[in-house]
Amino acid sequence: MPSQDSIYKNLYAHPEVLEALFRHYGPKGLVDSVDFSAMTEISTELLGEENQKRRSDLIFKLPFGNSSSLYLVILLEVQKDQYSGAIVLRVLEYCTLIWKSIYDKSGSKTRLPPIFPVVLHTGNRRFTRPTNLKDLLSPYPKFLSQYIPQFEFYLVDEYVNRDKAKQGLDLASVLIQANQTQTSEDYLHALRSIEMLSEHENLRGMTKQILKWLYKISQKKIPGLSEEVALENLDVKEGLKMLEHNFEKMKQHEYEKGFIVGTQEGRQEGRQEGLEKGLEQGLQRGQLEGTLKTILQFYLDGDVSREKTEKRIKSLLGQGQDELVQSYLKML
Repeated sequence: MPSQDSIYKNLYAHPEVLEALFRHYGPKGLVDSVDFSAMTEISTELLGEENQKRRSDLIFKLPFGNSSSLYLVILLEVQKDQYSGAIVLRVLEYCTLIWKSIYDKSGSKTRLPPIFPVVLHTGNRRFTRPTNLKDLLSPYPKFLSQYIPQFEFYLVDEYVNRDKAKQGLDLASVLIQANQTQTSEDYLHALRSIEMLSEHENLRGMTKQILKWLYKISQKKIPGLSEEVALENLDVKEGLKMLEHNFEKMKQHEYEKGFIVGTQEGRQEGRQEGLEKGLEQGLQRGQLEGTLKTILQFYLDGDVSREKTEKRIKSLLGQGQDELVQSYLKML
């Protein structure tokens, strides 16, 4: 299967996805000023042999206004790159390289086109790096202001927009939902959104691509998930059915993870007491609480009825931790 970077990049290289992204998460006026259906991707040759763009970066040229063009520079950023701290410098470098290339080819009589620089943060934490060049510079006197470059890129932070995305059924919102899945609840919500999106015949091709992406990122979250699945050979309904099976695996993994966390908490409690008896009690309490948390969460998510949840919790009475069990019964 293709790498995660290449799949995600290819998704955002589609005009329909970009138009949806900027319609719902971009600056006002942009979508009405450009024609995404006529956009062209710029080759890396534009940047020169020594300044190749990263595989996860995108550069497009779009019709803008009556006769001019707008260049769109998009960096897909996870904030793990060693260059992340100075990402504003990389974006600025792209802009100057594009302008230089156009100037060298067209000469001094041609006006340089505007460039809209965008960083699309795809990580599962808030983007915290500087977006403005001035935030990287040391303080300087006011008389220098007009001589020092002013530059800022536009940030689309998926993590910040994850709740807004859950309310949308456009291509960009559903893609953000899929990419920001952290729990089985997120996963199921993304599946349902993809299913509703697939009802539009003209979007089924893109829907399948989003399904492929959701499966790819699931491999990191569900141990033992096979990498050799030919989603290309499945229709959307078959793909959804297969990913719903993954949802059950994810819930089971969360259950087991809760059990392990409970065990670790128990060990920590035991170490603090410093006695073998304390360790044993800590293990038991930690394991029990991990189990109780998982049972309660399934109830809160609406996956299990109150009656069954109460029965499961009561079955854990009589293990020397009845006070803890009773406290969870009161939460129902």
